Amino acid sequence: MAVNMALVKELKEKTGAGLMDCKKVLEETNGDMEKAIKILKERGFEAAEKKATREAKEGVVFVDVKEDKGIIIEVNCETDFVAKNEEFKSFVRNLANLIFSKNLGSSNDEVETLRKEAVMKFGENIVVKRWEIFSLTKGNAFDTYLHGEKLGVVVEGYIDKSDKEAVSLLHDVTLQVAAMAPQVISSDDLDKNFVEEKKKEYIQELISLGKPENIAEKAAIGKLNKLFSELCLYDQPFIKDEKGEKKVKDIIDEYKKKTGKNFEIVKFYRFHIE
Repeated sequence: MAVNMALVKELKEKTGAGLMDCKKVLEETNGDMEKAIKILKERGFEAAEKKATREAKEGVVFVDVKEDKGIIIEVNCETDFVAKNEEFKSFVRNLANLIFSKNLGSSNDEVETLRKEAVMKFGENIVVKRWEIFSLTKGNAFDTYLHGEKLGVVVEGYIDKSDKEAVSLLHDVTLQVAAMAPQVISSDDLDKNFVEEKKKEYIQELISLGKPENIAEKAAIGKLNKLFSELCLYDQPFIKDEKGEKKVKDIIDEYKKKTGKNFEIVKFYRFHIE
């Protein structure tokens, strides 16, 4: 049967499918909207499976904090064109709200259905890459930072929230995490086996260059400290220190000594689409 364009446009709005696909399905179903929606979803889900092997390197990082809880999520797509689409961003926000409201630790049927509907709507492979739902420990504070829509950071600090200097320092640390991409807070948080293996590796490397074992061991400590300055937040050079002499830990210790107040970084999350 012939269908009018108003019906075709209505189906397009409801499903996000192309006009020709909507027209064809409405003709197949004699204008039955519900049947048409069901068929388009089924076909869209089949298309989602076919697109699943396609590389998705673009996307959006979204952060949302509601009082003492929040979520950070990364959703990938294939092109920057889709990543910048307001409807795609809205899809990511809706997905985040669903995951947050149900406190999901991993994907479920609802998440997968939303993902497949997005594949059908945007015509690209969509990957819900990762998310973290976080809760604030009583008395602590959150700070967040978004750089465009490709980098998101959340930092939790044990600080005096009434102290403007502490709040400002927490934000500086958040910017530090964004800029320098540490993996852990301090060297104590690194896997001890990893550190030991690195130390052995450095010692053997130096011995192979002709260094005596006792000298090699001391030099290996220096190499480890350099590694810590890359991986560990507290050991990194503080980005706001123009001379590059002070570490993040030095800045925090100066604040604590000056004010007599506590200041510790409890945890952080950093999602970056590179």
